[in-house]
Amino acid sequence: MNDRQQLLLEQWKMASGLYRHMDTITWQAASYFIAIDGILLGVLGAVTTSVAPGRYASLLKVVLVAIPVFGALISWVWAVVQKRTQLYHSYRLAQARQAEEALIVDRERVLTLHEKSINDLNEQDFQSLKDPYFSRFRVYLETWLGKSRAHDLIFMAAIILTTIWVALLPLVSWYTFRSAWVCVLVSVIPFFLWLWLVWDACLLPLMKRPSDQADA
Repeated sequence: MNDRQQLLLEQWKMASGLYRHMDTITWQAASYFIAIDGILLGVLGAVTTSVAPGRYASLLKVVLVAIPVFGALISWVWAVVQKRTQLYHSYRLAQARQAEEALIVDRERVLTLHEKSINDLNEQDFQSLKDPYFSRFRVYLETWLGKSRAHDLIFMAAIILTTIWVALLPLVSWYTFRSAWVCVLVSVIPFFLWLWLVWDACLLPLMKRPSDQADA
């Protein structure tokens, strides 16, 4: 193996390592954000049952409204971070594939580990491994869940949690203060952040054509 091939192999190792590292980072971040959302939901339920006329009633009302605001912001940050991590993950995968395609020894391509994603595999790929387990579950890849990537599902979970918090905010505000103006004033910023997230991360990439991306 000459120097160029050795450099390509090292590039492939680094890209593959960073690709796996981003998977680890994604699941760690997801566990942290889900834990925070779960704690906030528990605190919201506890404070809701504690609000009663008394010395600290006004403070508890402010805390009650602040919890869904904070939950919406936390979930919004999670969705943004997850989208950026997803793009970086795809970038490292593309680097690994590029190194695989360039690494040829004795006129033969020696690496094909990142050549195809699981959605690109066909019946021949499963049969070439001579493992009946893979062939038996080949039909799962034809379903919606089978075709969905883990990073996409995590991003959708962040979007759903953000939507839940944004929807809870006016309900909690009305339950606490019985004022439409308070509901509007408290909900306006989280609602616009939610609209921005849905437009920027979900709708805009679908509307932009590949030719537009190439020209950008």
